[in-house]
Amino acid sequence: MKITLAPRPDGRLLLTAAVDTTAAPRALIEAFTDPAIVARWWMAELTCDPVPGGEYVARFPSLDQTMRGEIVLIAEDRLEFSWAWDHQPEQPTYLVTVTAAEGTVTVTHGPYADTPEEREEAESHRAGWEFFLPRLLAEIEG
Repeated sequence: MKITLAPRPDGRLLLTAAVDTTAAPRALIEAFTDPAIVARWWMAELTCDPVPGGEYVARFPSLDQTMRGEIVLIAEDRLEFSWAWDHQPEQPTYLVTVTAAEGTVTVTHGPYADTPEEREEAESHRAGWEFFLPRLLAEIEG
């Protein structure tokens, strides 16, 4: 797995995680939108209307926290959804983009302002993807 935090042309930071996989692109996207699959690898209760503008809500019972957003784009090989924590309304809304290709899945997350607070958030999200992406692959690769 390769994870980077790099500046975009506008100076904001983008977290990118890429990992090799044998899973089909469609299966990777379904792993983010099918509530039964999400429950197994992300340990979240997902409510998802997989159409642009549809809700994307993941409740994490072990944390007693909920992230809420919406589907921005969905295709057989790409998913974009926004999210923010319900319990932190002052925090920014982030965008997660999952790009699935034969042999690789890439997750981008952000953007983050180049401030100590936002860098700390990015590092927290990095740790999350380092933990959850292997679980995702174990779930769908068998």
